[in-house]
Amino acid sequence: MQLITGGDLRTTVRYEPSRLVDTHEQWVDIYRLNRRRDRARKSTTAGPHVDDIGLLLCDRSAKLYASQGQHRALVLALKIAEIRLLKQELGFAPVLLLDDVSSELDAKRNAQLTAFLNSKAFGGQVFITTTDRSWLDFDSKSTCFRILDGDVSEH
Repeated sequence: MQLITGGDLRTTVRYEPSRLVDTHEQWVDIYRLNRRRDRARKSTTAGPHVDDIGLLLCDRSAKLYASQGQHRALVLALKIAEIRLLKQELGFAPVLLLDDVSSELDAKRNAQLTAFLNSKAFGGQVFITTTDRSWLDFDSKSTCFRILDGDVSEH
């Protein structure tokens, strides 16, 4: 998180279970109770898949108090953590797709993101869309394409 926020936001991540269930038998009972409703809805309404991750910024709920830019910075920080974990587990970096990320980050956070993507810590391929190329500062190994009225050209 410090990479994206520059260390100016103390962030806490916490697991928020949808239900406090300790045993397999308790889950089976919950599934049985919800079976008719779940079949009608064509989805399972209880289980770990509806659990959540809570994010706190300076001990306040990010969901309630974070700005749009802070939300985007949190998502990027989690994405970078995910990339690092995948690279560690798989032995190579995944391909990263970022859509207009620069429009929602300030200049400082754009620079921090670009520095990470240029670093050996990432070492993967990234595709980024943006409306303003000046926000992104990539090294000479990058290629930029411009799409205008459906025509694609190297830029």
